[in-house]
Amino acid sequence: MEDMRIKDDQIRSTSFLNGLSQAANGRLNHQDGYGGWCPNQTRSGNETGPFFNQFIQVKLDVPVRLKGIATQGRYNGLEKVAWYWIAYTPDNDNVGLKWIYDEKTRNVKV
Repeated sequence: MEDMRIKDDQIRSTSFLNGLSQAANGRLNHQDGYGGWCPNQTRSGNETGPFFNQFIQVKLDVPVRLKGIATQGRYNGLEKVAWYWIAYTPDNDNVGLKWIYDEKTRNVKV
């Protein structure tokens, strides 16, 4: 994602705070906007997160082998994701997501 080979329209999220915090701003070393993806963390009654149902989805147009995933906090900010899970599906219908973590320990499988 960092080198822009994955285009903005291949990246989407469950929500974002405003136009300065869209999913495409979640690229590694991205400094524009809020310096990262910021999900909308306000529920009714002004209750704020963390919420565990927010995610970024990346649509890859061809089969690929991922060798690693690097994340960082917001550029010039304190906000960051403390932990995350990874899921994938081999088809275009988002059916049969496969989670890459150990169900007992909840650790990412390597």
